[in-house]
Amino acid sequence: MTAKSVRQTEELRAEINYTRAQLGETMQELAGRMDVPSRMRDVYRKATTRAKDSPAPWVLMAGAGAAVAAAVTLMVVRRRSE
Repeated sequence: MTAKSVRQTEELRAEINYTRAQLGETMQELAGRMDVPSRMRDVYRKATTRAKDSPAPWVLMAGAGAAVAAAVTLMVVRRRSE
């Protein structure tokens, strides 16, 4: 074997190893995407963590709901008293 053919062989082996590594990563990513129950658990876990870390929107929504309920109650009471 000449030096040129040895270098070409080594380059081909390096390219094959690189391609194998990429293929392995791609297969792992595809397998992860196909695991729907695991993905749903992750989405649920992230949502509950986000809700626990930042309860302000939930508090505001509950407060707004209570304000609307109070306003409706006042309107009904005023109309009945008229």
